[in-house]
This record gives sequence, structure tokens and C-alpha cells, in this order.
Amino acid sequence: MQKFIYKAYDSSLNIVTGEIEEEEIELAREKIKVKGLSIIDIRKKTELKNLRVFKRKMKNEEVAAFCGQMATIINAGLNIINGLEIIKMQNKNFKEEIDSIIKYIRSGETLGTSIEATGYFPKLLTDMVKSGELSGNVDEVLFNMEEYYEREAYLRSKVKNASIYPSIMLFVSIAMLLFFNYFIFGKLGDIYTDNENLPAITKVLLMFMNIINNNFAQVILLIVLLVILARYIKKVGKVKYLLDTMLLRLPVIGKLNSDIITNRFSRSMAIFLRSAVPILTAFESMELVIGNMNIAKRIAAARSEIVTGARIADSLEKEKMLDPLALEMLRIGEETGKLEEMLNRLTLIYDKRVEQGISKVMALVEPAFTLIIGLIVGFVVIGMALPILQMSNTIK
Repeated sequence: MQKFIYKAYDSSLNIVTGEIEEEEIELAREKIKVKGLSIIDIRKKTELKNLRVFKRKMKNEEVAAFCGQMATIINAGLNIINGLEIIKMQNKNFKEEIDSIIKYIRSGETLGTSIEATGYFPKLLTDMVKSGELSGNVDEVLFNMEEYYEREAYLRSKVKNASIYPSIMLFVSIAMLLFFNYFIFGKLGDIYTDNENLPAITKVLLMFMNIINNNFAQVILLIVLLVILARYIKKVGKVKYLLDTMLLRLPVIGKLNSDIITNRFSRSMAIFLRSAVPILTAFESMELVIGNMNIAKRIAAARSEIVTGARIADSLEKEKMLDPLALEMLRIGEETGKLEEMLNRLTLIYDKRVEQGISKVMALVEPAFTLIIGLIVGFVVIGMALPILQMSNTIK
């Protein structure tokens, strides 16, 4: 007997996942269908992809390019395997993954299942391709996902560019402190030997410098460990939820995060509707798209309310997820039957808001970091200069 894990949906379009034992995959499929479920995905429980420890994450630009190329191939009616061979020649960074997709397709698997089996592509993409296969519009889904990942890549590049200035300033401040410590303080060390008569600011400065000088290796190791620990802790469910909640409540940054989430929600929902994805399935996928556990929890609660018959706008308003403008536009879209059109308009509005929000944050960050570095350098300079001034006054 072999174990298979499956993902399916029932007559109410509720997603059902589970595990089943059978001699072969076809018998497992039949047993699931007897339960009244429609299969989205089924595969063996143990897969080689689960044993891969070092796995490069696919960039949004690469996902967008792959979606566009695959959509063009399918739309043109070309053989999928031949098309994948062409993509492999053009994208040498993930030749191994393309080979895996080809292998799975030749063994009889669908494109969505084959993409998922590599363990390399985003889950959202694999779910969308499978939905497209069920509705018979895979090429349209892939074109829509190309648009989605291109926008995600652009948004990430904007946020990344906004963090360049703070990163440079942090590097400069550390470099200046090291310069003062090893070149200035090293040559003037004799002046600071009389610890009793030194100003308080100089004593504090000397304490920090001595800690660094006497425990340099330990300080570097501690910093590295703290960075690794921070990266690990961020992935812990409760900690991530707390951090995501704090991000939404911070001044200025919280508003920007809220606008980015609304922007992602409206764009993704518009793409899901355009791709003929059921609303409940779209809401389930939305939890992956948003990137904020606090909001993802609210989306899950809103989805439960929609299952009971509530309207989309009403359920989102109850969970306090979107601002009044977004909710009103969604409500109008539902009432007029033009939800997709309203979501597209909402996307354009929040594209501008996000751009303005990033510019506003940058306008605040630059002077703030300049002031902080000025205070640090000023502290070091004053701490070093005061004993020299005291000595010159004593000589006079």
C-alpha cells in the first residue's frame, strides 16, 4: 500500500485536504471521487523535493517570465514539452526544474501538478494553474499571473530601493566608529588614562570602546548569532503574527503597509475573478498573497462568513480589513455586478497611494538617519575632545 496526500473541493466549493492509502494512484483517485469530492491535486506522500536542503528561491521576475513564456506557448497551440525545452534553453538558472516538469508531464501528470512537484515554483502559481486547468483557460491564467508577478517585482524593487539609503548610512556610521576607535583613540590613548577626572560622557565612550577592543571576536560572533536568531524567530507563527500586527500600527509605516495590502488584495482578486477562480478558492489563495499573518487571519474569518452567505464587502468590513473607500467600491461592484471592474479601479488608486507612501517614508527616513548618525558622531567627538580641552585649560 502507498500513501497519497490529496487536495480537493466538495459540492459547496470548500477545500478539503487529506491522506489516503491505496495500491496505486488511480485507485486512490476513485476512492476520493466516491466521497463526492473533485480532485485538485493528488500525489505520493514521500517526494524527493522534500529532501532538498539547499534550494534557491525563485525571483518574482523569473516567475513572471516563465508565466509569460508558458502562456504564449499554450495560446499558440504548441506542444508543451517542446515549449518547455525552448524555455530551458533561454533560462539556464533553472534547467533542472524544467527537466523535472518535462519528466512529470511525460509520466502523465498535468502541468499544474508537474510544476508543484518540482518544489521550486510559488504555491500560488501552482494553485492558479490547476484552477486554470479545471476551467480550461490555462493560458489566460498564466498571462494574468505574469502581470501579477511583474507588479510584485516592481513593488519589491521600490521597497528595496527605499532601504538602500538607511543601509548606506548604517554602514558609514559603523565605519566612522571603527575609524575613531582604531586610529584616533589609539594614538591619543594616553590622554584618557586618568579615569577618575574624565567627563562622564568620555567614561561611557571608553567603556564601549574597551568592550569592542577586548572582545572583538565575541562581539562579531554575537552580532552574527543575533541576526540568525532574528531570521529564525521571524518565522515562528506567534512572533510573526505579533510583528505583522506591530507593522500595521506604526506611524506612517503602518499606513504604507495597509495601502500595500489593499493594493495586493484588489489586484489579486481582480486576477482571480478574471481567471474564473471561485470566490472561496480565491480567498484561500489570498492568505498566501497578502504576506501579513494578522490580515491573513482576518481573510480566513471573512471567508467563513462568505460561506454562510455574507457579502464580500460586509464580511471584510466586519473584520476591519480595508478602509471605507475600498469597502464602498467593493460594495458598489457587488451590487452592480461589476466587481472585477471596481477591483481594477481600486488597484489603480492604490498603485498611486503606495508610490506616494514610499516617497513619504523616504522623505522622513533620510533626515532621521542623518540626525541619528550626527548624534552618534557628535557623541564620539565630544567624548574624545573634552579631556583634551580640560588638559589645555589646566596648562593655561
